[in-house]
Amino acid sequence: MNRYHNHRAEQSESVQTLLLKPIDAARQLGVSERTLWAQTHPRGPIPCVRIGNCVRYSSDQLRHFIEQQASAAVESSVAPGTPFVQMEN
Repeated sequence: MNRYHNHRAEQSESVQTLLLKPIDAARQLGVSERTLWAQTHPRGPIPCVRIGNCVRYSSDQLRHFIEQQASAAVESSVAPGTPFVQMEN
């Protein structure tokens, strides 16, 4: 491959990591595309990026969504009045 094709391949790899197609986002979340679509904004809390007719998902926004969900799950699993102690690895 020449330098031009190498550069184009690097660019396309970086674009793929920035915005994911629905099937790739669903795989990363471990859910079906149908579940992802049902939970995508405005129907649900998962943020998306719309470019024309295309729906894409930001890797960073998905990570943030997962962190929020994990925090909410931990907070709701601790009974009121119970001290929360975080375990160290």
